[in-house]
Amino acid sequence: MSSAGGVSYSYDANGNQTSGDGRAILYTVFDMPYTMSKGNDRVDFAYGVGSSRYQREDFEGGVLQKTTLYLGATERITETGSNPYFKRYLGGMAIATYYPSTGEQQLAYLLKDHIGSIHTVLNESGAITASMHFSAFGERQDVNWQTPLTNFLYAPLNDITTRGFTGHEQVDSMGIIHMNGRIYDPKLGRFMQADPVVQAPKNSQNLNRYSYVLNNPLSYTDPTGFSFWKKIRPYVGMAVMIVGMIIAPELAPLWGGLSGYINSGNIKGAVIGAFSAAMFQGIGNAFVRMGQNASAAAQGWLQAGKILAHGVAGGIMSELNGGKFGHGFWAAGFTQAFAGPIGGIDSGTEGFSPARVVAAAIVGGTASELSGGKFANGAMTGAFSRAFNDELHKVRSNYKLHLIASTNGLSGHVTIAGESPNGTITAKGFYPNDHASILDMITGTQGQVVDDRPLYDAAMAGESGYAVQTLAVSQLQHDAALQFMSDYGRYNEYDLLSNSCVTAALSSFNAAGVSAFNTNMLGALPISVYTAVEMGLDIPRP
Repeated sequence: MSSAGGVSYSYDANGNQTSGDGRAILYTVFDMPYTMSKGNDRVDFAYGVGSSRYQREDFEGGVLQKTTLYLGATERITETGSNPYFKRYLGGMAIATYYPSTGEQQLAYLLKDHIGSIHTVLNESGAITASMHFSAFGERQDVNWQTPLTNFLYAPLNDITTRGFTGHEQVDSMGIIHMNGRIYDPKLGRFMQADPVVQAPKNSQNLNRYSYVLNNPLSYTDPTGFSFWKKIRPYVGMAVMIVGMIIAPELAPLWGGLSGYINSGNIKGAVIGAFSAAMFQGIGNAFVRMGQNASAAAQGWLQAGKILAHGVAGGIMSELNGGKFGHGFWAAGFTQAFAGPIGGIDSGTEGFSPARVVAAAIVGGTASELSGGKFANGAMTGAFSRAFNDELHKVRSNYKLHLIASTNGLSGHVTIAGESPNGTITAKGFYPNDHASILDMITGTQGQVVDDRPLYDAAMAGESGYAVQTLAVSQLQHDAALQFMSDYGRYNEYDLLSNSCVTAALSSFNAAGVSAFNTNMLGALPISVYTAVEMGLDIPRP
């Protein structure tokens, strides 16, 4: 925009506005404004690694009036002739102000509208101490929503906070809003610097690289000063991860990697996403194993340990993505702490539930904000924590184990038939010398040990010569049980060619509702392990 309302604007070769409306602006080699002047006023900014602001200096009449140092969520403010004091932003919802020289502390609560603009400030007693009003495109206005505020009228607001429109930093003396990546003129409703990325070339509103949120300021915000895609891509990545987990949960690291790539836009993010998915998945597997034989008291300690492990994993995920360990720790830890209530959502869905993942994302995002981090980052951490742990194990719980004790005149033949969600049966069995060797060999869905002695005794007492018990288990428990049978069989070889042994095995399969298969194939095995997988057979349900 070269002119508007009789005012002319000039730009440098990189598309940065250098003058207009009485302002003069100088930029660093990284296109970040470091000096703005208008009349006798001037504002200077200093930038550190990643072009993040670490200092602001406000001058009036050429005299330094205030210096602000940005220390994460805390600001150290020094006004000319006064002792320094500190303002700490608490999750974007409150400001704690501390004056070291006197020990005085103040707390102010920030009420915001649907796009994050501050509209009311309350003191500790709940009384209104300030109100802010903005036009649709962010220009400060009086309470009638019509008259633009003058410097004299909005100056007291800056004593409370320099944050305002969509939570960004107001540079009111210049008529500018600093939106981190770029600066913005709310009077024009345009950025003062060109967006380096045209993220939606098929959208005509996006072809103007100076336009603000596709000219739809009541629906969108721009938290970085760059493309609106950066605001929504964490949620797009989350949606892709959810869809992927519904389609193919066994490819969890792949969906984690794809989500990480969408969120970051680079291969490093993809690797971090895949690693994070595997990390949360591994934590879940480890605690399932530890909980199999744990007492009720130990289960409580295990849950506390699981919350801590999730927190550490979330902190690592946050650190790897360039954030702070604490923000990720609280996001993942709180999400796991609320695993029980979250698990009650969408209770009719036995497998993977998008609703529960979204709820976990909200919990994680809220925890991140409360700890001073960003909602989107915490939401992603919470979603990973839920999707690749609790929800993945729910998907893997649709397995069954049929425990079968069969006698038919023998001293006891034990078979386990594992049933996968698609109905495939894998049967393994052995013929032990005595039933004491098969006690405590399999766990149920709640982690209790199932004693096979009553099952064996029921088979011995039954007229039909067999007894069956069916358990709903996780994939981990299903695989572990069949592996146990295989390992046991390797050390106990018996003659499987006898007709009585074959008859016992077939009776066991029939008891579990498994169709009989070729007895010659069965008798050809060299050890007492029957497995459809090892024989290359799939045994379908009848």
